[in-house]
Formats: sequence, C-alpha cells, structure tokens
Amino acid sequence: MFTFAFPLFLAGAALTAVPLILHFLRRRISKVRDFPSLYFLRQTVSRRKTRNDLRSWIVFLLRALALICLAAAFAWPRFDTPDAAPEEASVFILDASFSTANPEFQSQLGELLGKQLSAVSVERPAVGMIATDRMTVSGDFVSDKSVLGDFFRSFGKPRPFSCDFSTALYRADRILAGIRAGKRRIVIFTDRQRLPWNRMPEKPFLHYADEVVILPETIREPANARILSADRFRG
Repeated sequence: MFTFAFPLFLAGAALTAVPLILHFLRRRISKVRDFPSLYFLRQTVSRRKTRNDLRSWIVFLLRALALICLAAAFAWPRFDTPDAAPEEASVFILDASFSTANPEFQSQLGELLGKQLSAVSVERPAVGMIATDRMTVSGDFVSDKSVLGDFFRSFGKPRPFSCDFSTALYRADRILAGIRAGKRRIVIFTDRQRLPWNRMPEKPFLHYADEVVILPETIREPANARILSADRFRG
C-alpha cells in the first residue's frame, strides 16, 4: 500500500492553486470592436497571442508540477505492506557528553550497547544516534548490526560538550514516525547527569515511541541525577 510518512506536507501542494486563482481574478474580458484597416493585423496578433498563451500555460503546469513533487518529497512517500512490518524498531541514543568520559563507565556503556546491538535483525531494525552539542544520526533503519557498531565506534571519545536530551528525544520520536513496526522504542545510554537533562518538559510529549528505556538502570555515584524514570516521556 502506498502511503506518506508525513502527509501534512502535502498541504504545500495546495499552493499551486494560488497563481491560477490570481490569474482569474485579474482577468478582464475586453470588448472586440471591428476596424477595417486592422483586420489582417488582428489575425496575425491573434495567432501570436494564442501561441504565447499556450507557452504560459505550459510554464505554469511545469512550475506547479515541480511544487507538487517538492511537497511529495517532504511527505516521504513509501510502500507499506502489513506483512513487511518488523516486529520491533529501535533508536539507540548514546550520551557522549563530557560526564561520560570515565573509562570504567565507557566500558559499561559499551557492554550495554553491545547487548542491544546483538538483537538487531531484519525483525528488529534500528537507527543509531550520538548526542553531544549536536545530534549525529547513522541514517535510515538497518538490520545489519555491524553497520551500527561501526557508526558508534567511529565517533571516538566523548566531547567536552553537553547534549540536550529534549532535542534528542524529539528527533528520535520523529525517526520512529517513518517506520511501521509492532513496537517502537527509544533506548538511551547515559549516566543521567543533571546538565544534559535540565531542559526536559514536565509532561509526556512523545507521539510515536511505545517505550523509552534508560540504561544503565542503576544511577552512577555520586547521584547527581535529573532523570530517574522514562515513564513521563510516553504520551
């Protein structure tokens, strides 16, 4: 079945009607008055005007088609079949802010991330995301765990910047909107330090994620924790 992931963008195609409406609003019907000495000149001008009108309509139709194609591209067209929907789809968010640079904690995060990546398959595709002062995304959903492993390894060490997890969660939620799956979830690997989480809203705001998991489950000491549970992220 042919569908659009973001059908609201198709509203942009309605803008193609604006030039047409303006054309008919400005159109004036002129009265024709015969004048003998201009009879043959009028026939020549009439043929030229018809040709120019045809060119104008062709240009208008091409511009309208370009606008419709642009709106359709933003709407993300896709073919969906119920049998092709995976069992589970995940977005893995790795907190790479400066507070996670401790080697012992890095080892713990790597172990937890490895366990999650080991479950990636055709039935459980995933997307990787690394959160620092900006969000780096691995691309589209993949079923090859080695691709995601290479993505996370290529980032290297944590950077001396703080991440904004409200932005990361919003973006992960929008990524999940683009896939049909029996279950859609966000898995966050973080030490839950206060600064990256200090701008989180106080009410549920996710629309597509069925589950949000924060790993590790225990809080690292000292307990400078802002987020204790993922329950309030689910709408």
